Amino acid sequence: MLYGGITEELLLRWGLMSALAWLMWRVLQKKRNQPRPAIVWTANIASAGLFGVGHIPAAAAFLTLSAPLIVQIVLVNALAGIVFGWLFWRRSLEAAMVAHAMAHVVFIAGTFLGIIQG
Repeated sequence: MLYGGITEELLLRWGLMSALAWLMWRVLQKKRNQPRPAIVWTANIASAGLFGVGHIPAAAAFLTLSAPLIVQIVLVNALAGIVFGWLFWRRSLEAAMVAHAMAHVVFIAGTFLGIIQG
């Protein structure tokens, strides 16, 4: 449960999102002290998209994938990634990690309860 919350946030928010925001800021806004919000949002959405796509292999290990299911997996995880990215940007990396870990707790609890109820 904590693995995804820690490692994925380190890789995708602290690593990729930060790198994309820095690169776009340096290329597109050289004279500004800090990147405009549009730059950060673009980096957030791009890293969230990769976050969503990155969940396809894990889903494939447990499910028979179809095109609609793949779209659902990518969109749901990308939306969560946007929230985690916003938390990273506006609060802290730790806030994104905790939110991510709690999302795993809710997902696992829901899955477990679904199995128990049949």
